[in-house]
Amino acid sequence: MLVSGAIRQSLINSVQEPYLQTFLTFDLIPQRNLRDTRYSNEQKHLYNTISDMRSRGNNDREISDYLNTQGFKTLSGKRFDSSSAYDIVRKRNMRLNILNKEAPAVLRNFGIFILQ
Repeated sequence: MLVSGAIRQSLINSVQEPYLQTFLTFDLIPQRNLRDTRYSNEQKHLYNTISDMRSRGNNDREISDYLNTQGFKTLSGKRFDSSSAYDIVRKRNMRLNILNKEAPAVLRNFGIFILQ
């Protein structure tokens, strides 16, 4: 998608004839962040549960004990420990920070036109 077609900026060439104008043209193409934002329902539930328990003042050991008594397993199929609960929140926050960064625009199709 082009932003308002080719953007033209007029540059006056002082070396050439007084009525000669030089135009630099290029396409400004906005980029979007292509990282996948989908979480499975279980991942969402785990993140929400851990976040809720942390907001109520539970520490990571209490959270991991609760998740184990509820029958939850880590992605590798193991029991939760305090670092597992902490890592879920830490990685989710890191992921959100990356997704919220704006991707830079790309300039392409440069051209120079001289008009008399």
